[in-house]
Amino acid sequence: MVKQQLAAVIQLAEELAGSMALDLYHVQMDRLVLKVMIDRPRGVTLDECAQFSTALSRELDKVDVIPGRYFLEVTTPGVERPLYRPKDFRAAVGQHVFMRTREWTREGLLQAADDQSATIVGSQDNQEFTATVPYKDISHCRVKVTRDELFALSKARGTDSSHRGQP
Repeated sequence: MVKQQLAAVIQLAEELAGSMALDLYHVQMDRLVLKVMIDRPRGVTLDECAQFSTALSRELDKVDVIPGRYFLEVTTPGVERPLYRPKDFRAAVGQHVFMRTREWTREGLLQAADDQSATIVGSQDNQEFTATVPYKDISHCRVKVTRDELFALSKARGTDSSHRGQP
């Protein structure tokens, strides 16, 4: 998708998200799929995703931003959300992340994030590490929910399934 088309989609999606008390998290176009992620602090329901998708589809068709056929996919970033902007990294400080650069791939605790870089700490191959990485050098980063975190979350919600299959 041409940068102008993507910018027009982002502008429409931001305006619509704002009118629905949602935050636009990310927009990307992969081949024929326009993927739009929405979020807000208290989360987004499936019904809200569907309402946003219907409204955005209507607006995109009206303005004809993307000529030809494409598929619109509206999602939330999810629990293991990808991190794109400094704002996303700052919000994830204190969480476990999976980070890939051109030189390495590591998992660890996102210790800090500012406008230029993110710092990850952890242990790999029995070696402690601290890496402060400029955003331009990060090829992929996402929150990584650990097994212990999932267990604690399910226990807090009363959905502990560790007893399944046991009498």
